[in-house]
Amino acid sequence: TNGQIDSPWDTTTYSGSGYSLTSSDNSRNAAWNNYVSWTFRKAPKFFDCGTFVTNNTTNQRINHSLGSAPGIVIVKRTDNTSHWYVYHQSTGRGQFLSLNTTDAANVSANFWGTSDPSSTDFGINSTNLANGTSWVWYAFAHDTSADGIIQCGSYTGNGSTTGPVVNLGWEPQYLVIKNASSTGNWQIIDNMRGMPVGYAVATLQANLLNAESNVDYVSPTATGFQVTSTSSEVNASGNTYIYLAIRRPNKPPTTGTQVYVGVTQTVGT
Repeated sequence: TNGQIDSPWDTTTYSGSGYSLTSSDNSRNAAWNNYVSWTFRKAPKFFDCGTFVTNNTTNQRINHSLGSAPGIVIVKRTDNTSHWYVYHQSTGRGQFLSLNTTDAANVSANFWGTSDPSSTDFGINSTNLANGTSWVWYAFAHDTSADGIIQCGSYTGNGSTTGPVVNLGWEPQYLVIKNASSTGNWQIIDNMRGMPVGYAVATLQANLLNAESNVDYVSPTATGFQVTSTSSEVNASGNTYIYLAIRRPNKPPTTGTQVYVGVTQTVGT
């Protein structure tokens, strides 16, 4: 929840293909420790980010370049302490969640401005925040088109190991799940750390300092995912859960030579 500070990331080397760490700081590069990193590309209908300064208006508009209304917006003050405030389209602009807490969605009239996010901007009621302060924002798209790669939605828990089936139209590689009706941790699951079918998944909690744990929370399907736990973290009966899902890469071949090449060879006698 702290404001922006100097850190070992300041000496990180960035390139067009990624980055390299040049610090031995224990939180990012200790010997023999395992780390996970998620990098989101700024691109239309996927992800955008930027900064703004509050101006004490009820509908301060922040421009973005997603080309569609965002499904999730996260804002955080950088010049002092604050919550990581989260907008999700399923809870609406009259509520916010906190990425750094277990809190349920908080009702606050027009927290995200007096009009809904659009394909070009989103609102913030900056009268709720200290005037003239500096903030960073991150916006994720919601794209249900056939070739879309990201969706932000919700499901209702049923309290059963045969839990809700979420249909995305594709298999996810990255999931964030949060109980919006009650307290609960922010679960982060991805296929690089382990998201197998029918077995425990590796999950991290955005609001905690804990190492990852392996829990049978969800199982991916060819068209989405199914909740497989009775835990209130992901499936309390009647509770609403919001999610962010990013598509697993699966580019179909367009020519036979992309998947098969025949070779002739003369063998000497």
